[in-house]
Amino acid sequence: MSKVGAIYCKKILSLVVITICGFIYLEQKMCLLKLGYQKANLEQAIKKQQERMEQMRYQIASLENPYRLEKEFFECNPKFTPASSVRVVKIPYREYKLQKQSPVSEDRKVLFAEEIP
Repeated sequence: MSKVGAIYCKKILSLVVITICGFIYLEQKMCLLKLGYQKANLEQAIKKQQERMEQMRYQIASLENPYRLEKEFFECNPKFTPASSVRVVKIPYREYKLQKQSPVSEDRKVLFAEEIP
């Protein structure tokens, strides 16, 4: 075998080895990424489960003793009162206004935009 042939064989062999090593490296990185995503998904599922357990604890506490839950809230927030946790929203009476702008007239004909009083 000539020197030139030996050099070409070495270069081809080195390219093959580098390519194989590169694929192995990429495969390891892909596995690490998959494991990272799985770990993140598991942590997220654990947090959701803990939140559900916390909600169930409060629901059970409120069923067993309704004043116990209020007491726990009061310990966390001294300004807490049952009335402060409820918001009352008043909706103004608008039936007359809606009736006036109705697209259907009194004789059951549909009015177009320019005909609405």
